[in-house]
Amino acid sequence: MRQASLVLITLMYCLTYLPAKAADSATAPLSGQKIICVWSIQAHTVQDLEQAADSAAALGFNGLCWDTPGVAEVCRARGLKSWALLCPLARRPGARLQELAAGEDSLPGFDPPRIPPEQFYQYGGEPAPGNHEILDQNFTCPNDTGVVNYTLAEVQRLRESGYDGVIFDFVGYRNYHSCECPVCRARLAAWRAAHPELSDSEASGRFYAETLVALYDTLYDRTKTVAPGMTIANHIHPVYLPDLFYGLRVKVDLAGITTAWFFQPHWPLDKVRQYTRRVVEGPYSHSFTQGMPMFGFYTDGTYARDRKSAERLHQEFRILKEAGAQHLIMCELGHILRDRAAAEAVRRELRGAE
Repeated sequence: MRQASLVLITLMYCLTYLPAKAADSATAPLSGQKIICVWSIQAHTVQDLEQAADSAAALGFNGLCWDTPGVAEVCRARGLKSWALLCPLARRPGARLQELAAGEDSLPGFDPPRIPPEQFYQYGGEPAPGNHEILDQNFTCPNDTGVVNYTLAEVQRLRESGYDGVIFDFVGYRNYHSCECPVCRARLAAWRAAHPELSDSEASGRFYAETLVALYDTLYDRTKTVAPGMTIANHIHPVYLPDLFYGLRVKVDLAGITTAWFFQPHWPLDKVRQYTRRVVEGPYSHSFTQGMPMFGFYTDGTYARDRKSAERLHQEFRILKEAGAQHLIMCELGHILRDRAAAEAVRRELRGAE
């Protein structure tokens, strides 16, 4: 198995130095940032990092998202942009954690080892039709007073490490709609009082969405102060069920919004098409924000059931290009490299028939 992996990596390395098919124009589909995320590859040496970066470039990606020492230098040497996922709501000492609504501790996700396979659990993506679930982990309340300072400290660390950009992730609610801690409840009550024209459900949906938008806006402005040259992207996750596209309103340079999720049942292609056009076309609240469709691919291990065929990948890329998407964020590099058919499909879509 390891020998086959090394053969594939060597092939990818050689392809890195072949000329990419020229784009018709600067605004041709997928002519912008094409970011691949990494978390299932072990990087014990610089050579491991170099092999992963060479493989990503050979597939046609021009950005590598991997928060591990040495990535920025390896990417810079290869003309790749270096990115790191940054989770502003990560659990930390002293943080106030989110609280669920009554009864939500009985939903799939509260006790991860007991999630039934037939639930088709989505790990923070949109639940499968008819299913109700929560995220399989808890994190900090977005109204916690330490969120901004924690995030800025992480930004400073990444800036000093040489990263070109950050991708904010896991900014949302464990139950996909609210945090029921005393602080959030008190602020919601005040917001309701100021908006008597709204029903309770409308007020809750608006309040909790605006809480996330305000946090994103603050993080963007403060990050640009600390690291003005750093590009700020995100991935809207977990899903916010009252407003699936609130991400169009947040302040980021690249708005990463899911258009084709990882897990079975795979989204119908009509849904992929609808979401892709929405992400590409907006409208976005900030004129500088550009849409960055996200889709995922898992192939083995725990997620063997969720594997997408090469033809399915070609269909998703075709939709992406037909919509005129310039940017892409895809997950995950290790899974792609361990699947020859998937690797070839991605390479053909991003580099063409070379």
